[in-house]
Amino acid sequence: MEFKIGRLYRVKNGEEKGNIIRIVNHDAFADKYTYETINEIKECLVNNFYNGSPFSKNLKPVSECIVIYRRGNEVIALNKIDGSKAVAKCHPDDDFDFMVGAKLAFQRLTGSETLGTDTDSLEKDAKSVAKAIRVPVEALIEEGFTRTEAIGIVLKMVATQ
Repeated sequence: MEFKIGRLYRVKNGEEKGNIIRIVNHDAFADKYTYETINEIKECLVNNFYNGSPFSKNLKPVSECIVIYRRGNEVIALNKIDGSKAVAKCHPDDDFDFMVGAKLAFQRLTGSETLGTDTDSLEKDAKSVAKAIRVPVEALIEEGFTRTEAIGIVLKMVATQ
């Protein structure tokens, strides 16, 4: 069997039965593969194997799959590989929106959830943007444009970049 770097495989038999591994390297000269254990059911003592070895014959490709479903006012994202899950629960005062819950549950499952807005940093960013815009606006006013025209020109310049 040809194994692909980055692909997931489940160990079907042997001492590591049930483990899920990811191929991380292939030494083509020795036809030897190195792997990392993604989901360890049984302790892994070795992290490599040769193509054609008994271990390699017990590897089956795994399809990565995340299922997102609704249960009441909750949306659950379930990783079918390792069984991990994340939940997004709708507040009783809000209207339920599956797509919003699905996005949030997926972000929580993958660790990419964006946290609440930091108003202090927003205010700081707004002040630095205002300072950056003030200089070209004032230069345009000196050239004879009205303040409204100057602001419009600068905003168009920013929008086209």
